[in-house]
Amino acid sequence: MATGKGFVARGPGHHPRGPPRLRRRVARAAQASDGGRIVPLVRIDVVRGRTPAELRALADTVQEVMLDVFAAPERDRYQVIHQHEPEEIIVEDTGLDLDRSDGVVVIQVTHQGRGREQKEALYAALADRLAERGQVRPQDLIVSLVENTAEDWSFGLGRAQFLTGEL
Repeated sequence: MATGKGFVARGPGHHPRGPPRLRRRVARAAQASDGGRIVPLVRIDVVRGRTPAELRALADTVQEVMLDVFAAPERDRYQVIHQHEPEEIIVEDTGLDLDRSDGVVVIQVTHQGRGREQKEALYAALADRLAERGQVRPQDLIVSLVENTAEDWSFGLGRAQFLTGEL
């Protein structure tokens, strides 16, 4: 579980966006897709019990990865956090022999135009950063991606802004 203390101080040469190997892989993946600047919609499901500060830190880390890996546009942050009782999130190990805890987090990202390399970089970056910051154990992180198109979005006013040319 998260400590609520924000960023953890690391040794010399530590970079808040991860080790150089991961940063290079993430940078390549962020350039891998032509349509990668379309805003992702992120749903974060957690077991109830985290503080508001812990929830915000979790959401901030996810947003950081969205910007770095999924090339989400700056200031396009769409996240919905749902808290559930422990019995309301039922996740098994899918035969992978994962030791799940009550710290399970399910992240679902609705997006457009990301390729395989970018998606795999997203999975790795989320697991690495959330674990590094003590927010989610890698075996407790489930990520699901849902792809849609420009015609599937309305940001308000009853219009499809991607189709009307407003965006």
